[in-house]
Amino acid sequence: MHLNQGGVVQNLWLALCVFASCFFYGAINPVWVLPALLGPLLVLASTPSDRFISLQLQSPRLLWGSLAALSLIIAHQTVVSINPDASFIPSIVLACLPLWVLTVAVAKNPPQLWAFLTLLVTNLAVISVVDFLILQQRSHAPLVDPGNYLTLLYFAWIPWVVAALMKPLRGITLWLFLSITVVFSIAMLATHLRFAVLVLVFMVLVVVLLCFRSSSRWTTGIAIIAAIIFGGVTYLLLDPAGAASSFGDASRQATQQSPRLLLWQSTWEAVKDMGGINGTGVGTFLQVYPSFRSPAEQSTSGVVVHNDYLQLLLEGGVWLFVPLIALCAAIGLAILKGVLLGPVPEREAGLFVAMGVAALHASVNFVFSVLPLVLLFAVALALASRGLLPERCPSQSISSRRWIFGKAMICALLVLNIAYVMLHVTNLAVFAGYNQVIGAHYIRADGERALEYANLSQRLNGARGLPFFGEARLLEQKLAAEPTPMNLSRTEAAYQRSAELGGLNAAVLVNYAMFKQAVGQTQAGRDLLEEALRINPYDLFASVALLHFYETQKEPLEVQRISQQILKWCKLIAKEPGAEQLFERIKTKYVGSSADAERLEVCMRELHRPRGGGRHQTPLMRWAAGKA
Repeated sequence: MHLNQGGVVQNLWLALCVFASCFFYGAINPVWVLPALLGPLLVLASTPSDRFISLQLQSPRLLWGSLAALSLIIAHQTVVSINPDASFIPSIVLACLPLWVLTVAVAKNPPQLWAFLTLLVTNLAVISVVDFLILQQRSHAPLVDPGNYLTLLYFAWIPWVVAALMKPLRGITLWLFLSITVVFSIAMLATHLRFAVLVLVFMVLVVVLLCFRSSSRWTTGIAIIAAIIFGGVTYLLLDPAGAASSFGDASRQATQQSPRLLLWQSTWEAVKDMGGINGTGVGTFLQVYPSFRSPAEQSTSGVVVHNDYLQLLLEGGVWLFVPLIALCAAIGLAILKGVLLGPVPEREAGLFVAMGVAALHASVNFVFSVLPLVLLFAVALALASRGLLPERCPSQSISSRRWIFGKAMICALLVLNIAYVMLHVTNLAVFAGYNQVIGAHYIRADGERALEYANLSQRLNGARGLPFFGEARLLEQKLAAEPTPMNLSRTEAAYQRSAELGGLNAAVLVNYAMFKQAVGQTQAGRDLLEEALRINPYDLFASVALLHFYETQKEPLEVQRISQQILKWCKLIAKEPGAEQLFERIKTKYVGSSADAERLEVCMRELHRPRGGGRHQTPLMRWAAGKA
């Protein structure tokens, strides 16, 4: 059998780029992974295969529109975002979705590409099951959020199930697949998420439906259902306390006001007040939410909505919300026509089912905000849609000048946008202490060198607030050493510019206020602190500074107002460093009623509550301990 070595290397590289994004989880990750993935794709596009030429000739709008969308999603945020510093990294994650067109156009042997990805994710599932059995570790690694890890698992497993039903397995192949199904079932349930149970139940129903449509599948179908049930029972026997705790919490939450429901209600209020056609900018929910947050909801992180559609409606406006809804509707229609109601499903059916479950999961989690999941979604969409795209190159030739010019423009836009993102990441490394950028420590080590870099960054992109904020902090240090009028005016100008470009960033205003008070402009500092507290009513530093200011000015009514504000948001403030000293100060001086004292006691207990919960011993662990 002839082996296309170039195709194997290409598919393995694409799979590893997707897989690597799982391990480098965080804000900086997209900047490294996307160029590594996009670069080879563009190089391959410069020497196009027959399929790529065919796509360019027969579906030019699809190809060029998708590539332009990747660039425009990134660039769009510079114009519309209330805080461009917060928008660049999340927008580049979302912009990976249009890569599906380029992936399907250049991928050689696409099923092989998905096989590589599935094999890599299966290894993660095996590792998580081993960690669960030995260490009682909740399934989530290498991702941070168990919900995202669950999505990663069923993205790889669901297509396997459908493919196994299409071509019934026999012998050792069947037993290997059933063993893998048991592993995936345990790994998914070990996330301690109710959605994992729903996914497994849904897949049992899909298996039954597909078996009814073809009687030859019943043997394999019953074996798959038995493997899923066996995995579930095994999990319950190994971790009854974890299962009881997970679903016990669910039953308790059902009788109370749900924090997630409050989160969605507040987000909807923000959509009506600030959303509009353009939205507030991808990634800006963290800045928008505090001023709309309900005091009854102090348990979530406030970083994501846990509903991608609602979050994109707020952040991306019509331009991002409508295409995403249209894409999910098209996937749902493909599942309905090709899997549930249509003829015997094609090989791509499992990929459509996986995307449909992921799209449903996005309504209660943040699937489209995580790079590995977006890349997996894009690759699955590419492989599932490849039958809709032309297979062979037609006889007509390409206009070389038009091709070269158009390709050069697309590549230039992509390179320019990614360069701006790299500039932003370098700013984070220099001014916010990130160490993932080579040379950042060298720039930070010298104050004058860091100032020169801040000025260079401002010239390259004057719409970013972070370089001005970094410059202001550096100039403030210089002002302390050399208190000259020029240094004072330069520091004032830098702080003012950073406040103008910072959007709803309370931290910038607090630092600006501290500078104002340090130079004797106490009233201006007070106004900035009040504005910071309006933007974020539970900002610890603004609360402490205002409390101190009104105590100094001997304004008891204002002191009482700030104290009540702190008590109102004390559960969130308790999560911040330095909260204990503030609570002791409030307790000894300003707590007047028994209700306030009780509320403060609850918040002070929150300070000493262990984070993340402790591990509990399963029967297997107790047995092992007894043997030891």
